[in-house]
Amino acid sequence: MRRGSGAAHVTEIRTQQVAAQTIVVAPTGDLDLVSADDLADALDSAFASVPSVVLDLSDVTFIDSSIVGAAASTSRAVAALPDARFAVVSPPGSRPRRVLEMVDAAEFVLVYDDRSAALAATD
Repeated sequence: MRRGSGAAHVTEIRTQQVAAQTIVVAPTGDLDLVSADDLADALDSAFASVPSVVLDLSDVTFIDSSIVGAAASTSRAVAALPDARFAVVSPPGSRPRRVLEMVDAAEFVLVYDDRSAALAATD
């Protein structure tokens, strides 16, 4: 777990296995270049254990392009894996969702409004 130096909000990245084949990666606080490698590592580690991963940004207050890039890279890698699934949760109206919408993230990753919808889609 990395704590962003100088960031307005402490960043933590938690993982939780919510089903036999699914892990939720749930960061909190601000996600930016400082935490991008840790997020990518958490996603890679999750995919090393299970075929379905949900990145839940519900408790994230800020993302920058490095986080969008991590999601895009993960999505590209998952597309090459048989039976693997990757989804992102970002509540409507949140700052992360606005960033995802600005870059048309739905073109390269599945984005859901809440965790239950994402889990249903990755089941």
